[in-house]
Amino acid sequence: MMKKAITLLLVTYLFSSCIPFGHLESGRTIGKGITQMKGELDLFAVADISEENHPNSDILYENVPFGSLGMGYGLTDKTEVRASLSLSSFLQLEVKHQFVGDATSKFALSVGPGVSFNIVNQFGSTGDLEHNLHGIIHLPVYMSYHPNTKSYWFFNPEVAFLGVYKKPDLLNTIYWGSAFGYGIEYKNLDFSFGGVIYAPNVNPVLAPLVSPFRMGVSIKYLLRE
Repeated sequence: MMKKAITLLLVTYLFSSCIPFGHLESGRTIGKGITQMKGELDLFAVADISEENHPNSDILYENVPFGSLGMGYGLTDKTEVRASLSLSSFLQLEVKHQFVGDATSKFALSVGPGVSFNIVNQFGSTGDLEHNLHGIIHLPVYMSYHPNTKSYWFFNPEVAFLGVYKKPDLLNTIYWGSAFGYGIEYKNLDFSFGGVIYAPNVNPVLAPLVSPFRMGVSIKYLLRE
């Protein structure tokens, strides 16, 4: 029973916000020849399902901090490439292209398809999930409204497919949801605050264990040529 609880707890850790889902940012791209450094800190919930702590099978959640570091480069004024690494060992690669607006327009819309994968086997100690490969395909849309030159509101819906090699019936699933919040720009700095809400289509056994919301802050610094 304890082994099952530990396995489900680790599965919950994968399904929670530790996967790279949702970005706190505007719909604008950074511009040609500009490099962006990015750091993000989030707070999300992880289910504690141990039988000793919850003899009546009640599921409680503990708030857990989570973070990531990333970098981007502007290929053109409307296209950038970027990579980020999360604390849960997910490496994400993405191309963001702005289809609506520019660096000064009040409304901006971009699309940023990408992929991510777990570069470290975080389930190796359980045995049951050993040597699995966790891969994610992302399709986010970034939208933002800029009432002035120093601030913006953002709403970024996203669909993502998560696959786990050797466990297709248990863990392959689709995430859909959105990031939303407020951002402030000051010189070469960009601060954004907000949340991410999502609804994964998971196995019914795991559905009650999934944390559907997280809050966070993102800090971005632009290195201009």
